[in-house]
Amino acid sequence: MGLIASLRFSLPASIPYWAACFDRRQTQEKEDVIVRDYELIFVIQPDLEDEDRTVLVENIHDMVSAVGGQVTKVDHWGQRKLAYPIRKLKHGFYVLMNLSLPADGTRELERRLQITEHILRYLTVRLES
Repeated sequence: MGLIASLRFSLPASIPYWAACFDRRQTQEKEDVIVRDYELIFVIQPDLEDEDRTVLVENIHDMVSAVGGQVTKVDHWGQRKLAYPIRKLKHGFYVLMNLSLPADGTRELERRLQITEHILRYLTVRLES
């Protein structure tokens, strides 16, 4: 009789037999969160009012907090000419954010940025420690 078969009969019915096959150290390693530093630069539509632009930057700040990150610095670069037209727009408002995020938080943050309609482009870059 194999190990799995013997575990199946010795464990209580409420615990699946495959649960005993996992080592506790493996599950504890997954709980450790690696936090890295990132730069996020994004381009906002130029036709937004200042108040709306401020609200949008605050919403992105909240998105970072929602995925378990922290914003360390926000730098408004202002309106600049784009290298090529995006959605028939020739100008955009640039914002640079320095972030500390968990490694798996970037995917969720970028997904949320992608569906935000007033953001023309974004780029997330991991900084070397």
